[in-house]
Amino acid sequence: MCGVHIQDNCRFTFLMWLFLSSLAGISSFYLFKYFPFAISLLLIAIIVFSLIRKRFILIALILISFFYAYSRDHPIAEPFRCDDALIKGYVVDMPAGTAIGFSAPVRIIDIDNCAVDIRGRQIKMFSSGSLEAGAEGVFLVGIKGRRRFFNPSSFRHDVQISASLKEVYSLKVKKDIMWYVQRSRAALISFFRKEFSQDVAGFLGAIVTGDRSGVSADMRKSFAYSGLAHLLAVSGVHFGIFSFLVFSVFRFILKRLPYPVLNRMTLYITPSGLSALLSLPFMTFYLFLSGAGIPAI
Repeated sequence: MCGVHIQDNCRFTFLMWLFLSSLAGISSFYLFKYFPFAISLLLIAIIVFSLIRKRFILIALILISFFYAYSRDHPIAEPFRCDDALIKGYVVDMPAGTAIGFSAPVRIIDIDNCAVDIRGRQIKMFSSGSLEAGAEGVFLVGIKGRRRFFNPSSFRHDVQISASLKEVYSLKVKKDIMWYVQRSRAALISFFRKEFSQDVAGFLGAIVTGDRSGVSADMRKSFAYSGLAHLLAVSGVHFGIFSFLVFSVFRFILKRLPYPVLNRMTLYITPSGLSALLSLPFMTFYLFLSGAGIPAI
């Protein structure tokens, strides 16, 4: 039993055993794929030794870690190809310009003439013409599923799916709230490109709407060399600055209301609280206008 003076040592020992047993369980699972017989004998020996020493918690931790690794393991998907697949889907976001045309994220609703079922998946579809965001239709495409590059800390084992548009059989646009947001986004980018030079328009489009298709290669290199490449993507910094500006404008206006109105209003809510509430619609609109990316959220 740990005394008062050696309590820290006991805590350190417990954490060390916890770490080592978890590491042993997870490592055993992945090594079992390559050395099943040796790992089985090693696990049996560890369990027997722990039973003799009455280290039941150690056995439990190793087994829990082993089955945790099993639950998190996903087989690497094989690449595939469908030359003439018929898909039904809708364009999720605004198309981006490429060297040969446009690319747009498309959510698959249904698919035919393809051995791999990718319904519900989002793919990148390349086309010679631009498809409007929110457009839903039936397309004849050539689909390719390629393996991803496995970078450190990458846990995505599925394939990266892209498609090249061959023919459009039907097309309609759903005019919901997201359609209006994407239309506003496209109009803003078009305004930048019309009123400013190419580099300035590309920079504004990147930091305001998240569209980096107008950023030239030279500008990307310049930002990369200076260590400021992250500024070309809409992040929490951009969102925070915009939110602060909107909040400050509303608070400035509210604090300059006539005194009787301000005095009566403060019985229910403070000027700062009302400014925050009034800012929410603008913040939400800008969130979707910028593409609603993970860094902004």
